[in-house]
Amino acid sequence: MPETAPTPPRTALVRGLALKCPACGKGALYRAYLKPVDVCACCGAPLGQVPSEDGPAWLTVLMLAPFLVAVTFFVSMSDLPLWITLPGAAITVTGAVMLALPRVKAGWIAVLWSMGKIGSSQE
Repeated sequence: MPETAPTPPRTALVRGLALKCPACGKGALYRAYLKPVDVCACCGAPLGQVPSEDGPAWLTVLMLAPFLVAVTFFVSMSDLPLWITLPGAAITVTGAVMLALPRVKAGWIAVLWSMGKIGSSQE
C-alpha cells in the first residue's frame, strides 16, 4: 500500500540518490541498471508509474558538460598520440555518464514522486 502522507522533496531526493524508494527509503528503486521496480517491495509505492523519459538523460549531460569540456580540452592540448588520447577520453566520458545516469534518474523519479506526478501523463 503506498504511503499516504506526501514525502517532502528533500527527503525524497536524498532517498532517491541512495537508490532507495523515495516514499519509504527502504525498498530498492531499480530492478536493473535503469529499470525502476513496478512497486516498492516494502511500502507498495507504484514507482514504475513515475514518468522519467528524457529528463534524466538531458540533466545528466547538462550536469556533466563542464567535465566533458575539460576532457576535450585536455585531449586537444595533450602531446600524446591520438590513438591513446581519443580512446582514453571516450572511456572516461562514457564511464562518467554511466556512473551518473542512475543517480540522476533516481533523483528525478524521487522529486516527481514527491510532487505527486504518478501516471503516464505529465500534466
